[in-house]
Amino acid sequence: MSLRRALLALAAAALAAGAARAQDVLQVRRGDIHITVRVRGTVRAEDKITLTSTIPGRVEDVYASSTGTWILSGNVLGDVASAHLAAMLDSPTTTDRSVVLSRWKSDFPLIPVRCPQDCYLLNIGVRQGDWISSGQPLFSAAETLRMTGKVPAGNAYLIQNGQWLTYWAKNDPADKFRMRVENFALDHPGQPQDSAATFAMDMTPDQYFPPGTAWEGVIIPVDHPNALLVPTAAVVEFDGETFLPLQVSTGITTADWTEIAAGAADGQSYLLLKSSELGKALRHELRKPAPISQDASTAPQSLGQAAPQPPQQQQQPDYGGDIYVQ
Repeated sequence: MSLRRALLALAAAALAAGAARAQDVLQVRRGDIHITVRVRGTVRAEDKITLTSTIPGRVEDVYASSTGTWILSGNVLGDVASAHLAAMLDSPTTTDRSVVLSRWKSDFPLIPVRCPQDCYLLNIGVRQGDWISSGQPLFSAAETLRMTGKVPAGNAYLIQNGQWLTYWAKNDPADKFRMRVENFALDHPGQPQDSAATFAMDMTPDQYFPPGTAWEGVIIPVDHPNALLVPTAAVVEFDGETFLPLQVSTGITTADWTEIAAGAADGQSYLLLKSSELGKALRHELRKPAPISQDASTAPQSLGQAAPQPPQQQQQPDYGGDIYVQ
């Protein structure tokens, strides 16, 4: 319900917290308001692959220095030499290694080991100089690092794909990142307001956490800038309607009715509270109108009663010129 359903004079001090709570006179103000949904989750390595040797031979080079890094598509993790090429490289000669490799590259080329696409390196299973068999695992990697999230029941129904998630590693809350929500799904679609939910996004080589990382974050599904605001404790719910105690100006008050001079509109809903629900606020008192100043010429008269006439000046009798007569 909107704030236009104002509470009028008889409910001006009602608070949802009850009679025991002190009441204050505050002002409606403008400000930003939003709903924040806190989420958490973890990171999983998915679409795992194992890179093996296609020939028997020897590991000539291992270029990947450590696990826990992204290897971009096309980058070589290591080279495998056939047994024949390895024997020629090991023969006592003054010929430079690069010359031998170039001379025999058509017949005995080095076999590079690559990920078929960008991959996250999980394990290095060999070292330079190891003799290996055909099909032997050399490296293991994941083609996807998936950040999975859980939304608790309550506000999950407000979340949808495309909303911004601000997140951080649980052990490093100062370093924050942003990503849009994807693959959002309610656990119980038939009960959206009571259902929890999940979502999942694929991380990228330039923005990722290692597998197993616990993360936390927030989603703001509803954001209203420059809105009219009052404390939530000031809003009263009754019979499915919403009311707000607002200040009004009053005129004449009788035992049954009070004139509202300003602050309410004709037909506007209001809430009538019991005295026990007013808390420390006072019931509006009976107020008699101020006395009206009137003179005799404007005072109203009773029906059938003649208006009083102004006094007439008495006429003095004529005593002739006798100076002793008063």
